[in-house]
Amino acid sequence: MANQRLTPDEVTNSDEDANANATADADADADAAISTSIDADDHSESDNTSDTVPPNFFPRPLTAFDVFSFIANKMVGTGIYTAPPAVLILTGSKTVAMNLWVIGYLYAVISMCIYLYSASGLPYQTGEMVYLDELFSSRRTQTRQSWIRRKVRWYLGDGLLAYTLYTFLFVSLFNSGTNCMQTGRQLLLAIGLAQDPTEIVEPDGDLVRYIGITALSIICLIHYFSARTGRAVNRIFTVLKLLFLIILFIAGIVRAVRVGDGELVTSPFDEKHPTSFSNYAKAFLLVIFSFQGWENGNYVVGEIPRDRFDVLRNGCLSAVIVVGGLYVGLNALYSLPYSHSQVGYAAEFFGNSEKANRAWAFLIAVSAVGSLVSIIYTFARVKQCIGNANVLPWSRFWKQDDPAHSREVDEVEKTPMGGLILHWLTTVVMISVTAAVPDLVEGIGLPGFLQSYSHCLIATMISIGIFRLPARARDLHREIDNLWHYKTFTSCLGLCVTAPLLLVYCGCNLFLLVAVVIPPYTALDGTTKGVVPGYLYMAILSYILLLGCLYYTAIFGAFLDDSPMHWSLLRLADVSCTITKDEDYERFRAQRFGCRRRINFKVRIP
Repeated sequence: MANQRLTPDEVTNSDEDANANATADADADADAAISTSIDADDHSESDNTSDTVPPNFFPRPLTAFDVFSFIANKMVGTGIYTAPPAVLILTGSKTVAMNLWVIGYLYAVISMCIYLYSASGLPYQTGEMVYLDELFSSRRTQTRQSWIRRKVRWYLGDGLLAYTLYTFLFVSLFNSGTNCMQTGRQLLLAIGLAQDPTEIVEPDGDLVRYIGITALSIICLIHYFSARTGRAVNRIFTVLKLLFLIILFIAGIVRAVRVGDGELVTSPFDEKHPTSFSNYAKAFLLVIFSFQGWENGNYVVGEIPRDRFDVLRNGCLSAVIVVGGLYVGLNALYSLPYSHSQVGYAAEFFGNSEKANRAWAFLIAVSAVGSLVSIIYTFARVKQCIGNANVLPWSRFWKQDDPAHSREVDEVEKTPMGGLILHWLTTVVMISVTAAVPDLVEGIGLPGFLQSYSHCLIATMISIGIFRLPARARDLHREIDNLWHYKTFTSCLGLCVTAPLLLVYCGCNLFLLVAVVIPPYTALDGTTKGVVPGYLYMAILSYILLLGCLYYTAIFGAFLDDSPMHWSLLRLADVSCTITKDEDYERFRAQRFGCRRRINFKVRIP
């Protein structure tokens, strides 16, 4: 064999094959050298070495008290202390104001039930983002479809449109701006910049923003250096803030007994400022902002074992029931014994002295810092998951873990460096934007109002798509019997109860989306000076959604299945894009980041 001679044709063919193989290898090497795949995780060895879930993925999972703490610590921020007088001013009636707080409690309970039902079928990280992605995904079918249905199905992108729009909303509007600035404002009030308890002198707005950004930076650093420390601090703040509420509740009862009459004042709160639809809507948005937090546990449900749904359920139910009950009780105590000329709240229960005002201003600042701990922990993880989805520019950076913790065996102990930085940047931008608002209180409330306003749209879309959950659970190979109260929801009696509730729930959200735009507009202090017009909320929300649609069309439109588009910004830059989806969430990447979609970009040098 070694001395066998080859014919000239065989020599030629061998040379051609060798050249072809060498060319193919060279092309492959060139493609590897000049291609950029944004789907790979270059910062975590476990993400790119194996797609299987490691057996020790949950060595120290979240407990029911952790879930309780994330929800309660976010709910009990500054809203329960500052919102009741503002709601009373905007509505002009103690009866209406009290009813809004009761309706807000029911709203929070219904929202929590919707999110728990969604989490039972889709128990994955990021919560709302997974629900919107899966509930608005299309099912594969071989039946013939009309031209319109094919176009709609193409543009929805198997849930990618909903995912992209939610990404734009969450990154832009879901930040810690209000709590950061309330921290600065309350601290300045506590140290004596406002010394007259009967007349609050607002501190300098720039100093308030500076203190807010400083508090934001400190809390982000705590979560950056240790996720375990962040959770421990969150639990400590939760206990302290519940003690604050209980002490305030007891003091309110004592004060109400001493004051006496306990009769509801049904006359207008201030005849100079008649109410309008926008005032009622703004007051209810303020109530919803005070109750917001019931969704906070769903953002990190991926850190709970999937067979322990009771952990999420018990944490959510206990937090919403306890905190919501205290909210309603405190507002009843505030509304009953005081005449409509008094607009104080916490300090009122302790005599409304200068010391009481300063002390409670400091405690409200502590409460705001506690909310920052909870919000930053959950929001940063959602924004890291957004980075892992490769929807936004620089996603490779946003999805990174802290290099010092990237090799942690326990995934829960990894700190989302990219998500923390993205959250810090967006919050600082929002705080800076509020400098354009003349009135400090209105500027502080702007980020919170925008978040609550956009959340009404998100909650409406999830409640509309909730009836698709059993079908989506089957597609993802999950047992529908595991859905929380599945038989109750789908029975005839259950539908007779849940369908009207969902209809009222959606109607309430739509009312808020529309009514807040109708003039006249009133500021939180009852005046019209420096008020943020209601149409600005709808304009900002519409602008972000439009920008998201344009971005989605320009970047991904030509690469979707059955796409009629040939033009794309990526193709102009000689970039190709491939979009694929795993069949389920069994892979490690999908479980950790709550996304089974893979988006790869490749750049070729011509």
